Amino acid sequence: MSISSRKLNALFKKDIIDYVKNPALLVCSLLPILFVLLYKFIDFPIQEGDRNVAALMQGTLINSCMCALMIPSTMIAEEKEKFTLRTLMLSNVSAMEFFWAKILVAGVITILGNVAVFLISAESISYLPAYLLATVFGNSCVVMLGADMGMACRDQASCSVLQIPVMLFFLIPVMLSGMAEMMLSLGKITPYGAMLRLYHGLTSGGISAAKMTVSAAVILAWLIISSVLFVYLYRKKGTDN
Repeated sequence: MSISSRKLNALFKKDIIDYVKNPALLVCSLLPILFVLLYKFIDFPIQEGDRNVAALMQGTLINSCMCALMIPSTMIAEEKEKFTLRTLMLSNVSAMEFFWAKILVAGVITILGNVAVFLISAESISYLPAYLLATVFGNSCVVMLGADMGMACRDQASCSVLQIPVMLFFLIPVMLSGMAEMMLSLGKITPYGAMLRLYHGLTSGGISAAKMTVSAAVILAWLIISSVLFVYLYRKKGTDN
């Protein structure tokens, strides 16, 4: 199915406006930044260098998970609930253009949030290219999974029920990886565990090339699975309720 760049641009601008008007989605983007500010400036008993790294890692996890997962799933479920897609299709907008606009909006907002987290954490600016590479790659599969959730759910209520367990599955193993061997093993196969390991390998060199390859392969596997699931749901469920 062909995608018109002109229509995609118009849909992208429309979705940005809808995002700004949605208080719940705005809170999703602001909470991780506020968390990093608190974590950074409250006097926890840790060294300054560790504080920067800890603020960056925790803020990245929260922002990535909340924005990359919740924004596309909520926006698609909301449009389905309001039957907006029917009106758009009557205006010669294809369903694939509709979905890709949502995916692009979620991706851009997630990237901007991660950059804000990086700057606030005061990590060395020389690490920013590696950070962007790792986070863009790591979040790509989660944005697609968010789109899959929005397509699979009938409305926002059913979507919100599904969002929480998926977020916990992505966050908890990585955050608790230092406390239990099982969490460490589980964190390695989650997108965000692999993303952070990839970032550490690119910046500190503390991870071997083989382990970095495994982390990249984990993210790629999630991306392939989420893309295949997207195609399946698109064909099975169609474009509306």
